[in-house]
Amino acid sequence: MSPKISVIIPTKDREASLVRSLESVYSQTLKPFEVIVIDDGSTNNTSEFVLKKFPETRMIVNKHSKGGAVARNQGAKEAKGDFLAFLDSDDEWMPHHLATKIEVLTNKKADGVFGTFYLVKGEKREEIFFDSNIARNLNIGNAILSIKRFDARTSTFLFKKSAFYTVKFDENLKKHQDWDLAINFDTNFNFVLDENPSVQIFVEQGEERMSQKLQHKSSFYFINKNSKYIEANNIFMFCLKQIMRSQMAKESGEIINRYLMVISPYFNELTVRNKILFRLLKAGLLNIGRIYILRNKIKQPY
Repeated sequence: MSPKISVIIPTKDREASLVRSLESVYSQTLKPFEVIVIDDGSTNNTSEFVLKKFPETRMIVNKHSKGGAVARNQGAKEAKGDFLAFLDSDDEWMPHHLATKIEVLTNKKADGVFGTFYLVKGEKREEIFFDSNIARNLNIGNAILSIKRFDARTSTFLFKKSAFYTVKFDENLKKHQDWDLAINFDTNFNFVLDENPSVQIFVEQGEERMSQKLQHKSSFYFINKNSKYIEANNIFMFCLKQIMRSQMAKESGEIINRYLMVISPYFNELTVRNKILFRLLKAGLLNIGRIYILRNKIKQPY
């Protein structure tokens, strides 16, 4: 008997990319049990458009946007399948995605699975390789926030529904929702990595994805909530990246000081290098955002 997989796709004003996403879902070698699209406050006729082109799709319509975390939880609550697979409306699955994820979950006796992926920027398509040694030796929180390449993206997630209901997406977050869910799911259940990419994640040129926007309130909430699972130097690296983005955006020094306050209790556990960087930032002698911009300019061909 085929597993009953409910596919959940939140969307808002993304008709063109949503078609691509839905076509990839309906082209799966392992057919989904149902497909649920949550129209989260679109200003166009998204729901009518979807039902006309994909009449078998179940629609949930929010008159006003409630955010991605709420929309995904709405879809999960309404799902009738035994498994939940999530897809962002600007990404797409390769035809074997669901079959592969179910196979990995079954073979490893897991409660959830996530995977590597392809990152698509314009005409450029890059396979994102994870450091598998990190995955074997660190919990997911430390793996994600370490300086080495590792990630957990919503469009790669597949869960047993009963396990997902215990954790869910944190509706207080406007950013880092996928990381937060991965960390907390991994803490409570067996969450495993599929190292064979089956998802294409698109970064549209000229488009701001939610994950690219500065959402400091969510960043502070995320790191304070999950710091008990994260080693000091990885907390530092997370805050350093947020400081860099803040400096690039020329925000006030108050934001930087708040991130330094997050790091302060862990100062004695930092490496010598990170202690030096912390002191330079605290003294206002280091603008890592400016260094990042200059480095990228040097890399640009003439």
